Amino acid sequence: MRRHLASIGIATALLATTAAASFAPARYLPAYDGFSATGVSMGVKLRSNPRVFALRNGRTYLFSDAQAKAAFEEDAAGVIAKADANWPAVKRRK
Repeated sequence: MRRHLASIGIATALLATTAAASFAPARYLPAYDGFSATGVSMGVKLRSNPRVFALRNGRTYLFSDAQAKAAFEEDAAGVIAKADANWPAVKRRK
């Protein structure tokens, strides 16, 4: 329940910072349960900052800080591929 409420809070923050208002809010729920996309690509759960995010192909990716986002921006497709592959195992970790 707590994680779900956090996701709703993050989605609300993203909605507030996005100019468009005619989209489906569920589309902007963060990938990887809101953990840092760069961290997940490295196989770890890192808390993210909802103010540091990127939108790619209809998905919202959050990052722990500007440096993590910069690493993502250098190779977004590669980071996403690694994070998608790692997520099932990372998700099971506490």
